Order: sequence, then structure tokens, then C-alpha cells
Amino acid sequence: MNRIFSLPKPDRYDKLKGWLKARRLTFLHLAKELGISARGCCKLLQNRNISPERLDQFAALGIPLSLLPTPWPKTRRPATRNKVDVIRERNGTLVIIKRTGGE
Repeated sequence: MNRIFSLPKPDRYDKLKGWLKARRLTFLHLAKELGISARGCCKLLQNRNISPERLDQFAALGIPLSLLPTPWPKTRRPATRNKVDVIRERNGTLVIIKRTGGE
């Protein structure tokens, strides 16, 4: 009895891994170029979305945009209500002063 199995269509990440393998590149190579860990590089490329800045960095390494995650839109974060000032003392210890309110 013959069984026919249909293989799932490769997704973007699988195509990216194939593209890297064809060029003998690893996540470690990419990570060293970007100054991040290999695991961090892998996680960034597995995500559905990526920051526009990281997208530009990966594209500058020659990776086709069709193989990279889509960039998320730049949104402006709301201002925080609590301000935190960090002051470094002369002896090397850090003192954190937290001010409340919108000052």
C-alpha cells in the first residue's frame, strides 16, 4: 500500500535558513556582525515582526527583504508619569532617586 504525504509548504523562516545554508552562513556569523548573541539573532528572525532598525541591519548584510520579518510601524510611546534619575557617586555605587509626577 502506497501512502502519499504532502509536506507543508516552507514558511519564510525555513526559506531564510535555506538561503543561509546555501551561502554557508550561520546565525552566529550574522550575530557577530550585528553585535548580538546567536540566540538573539535567531529569535529576531523567527518573529513575525521586527524593528525597522534591525530590518535595515539585516538587509545591509545582504539578506533579501522577502526573507526577513515585516517591520512594525514606529509608534510614539506615551510619556511616563514617574521620572527616574540615576546618580553615580564617586565611590562607584549607584543611587536611584525616583520622582513622582510629571516634572
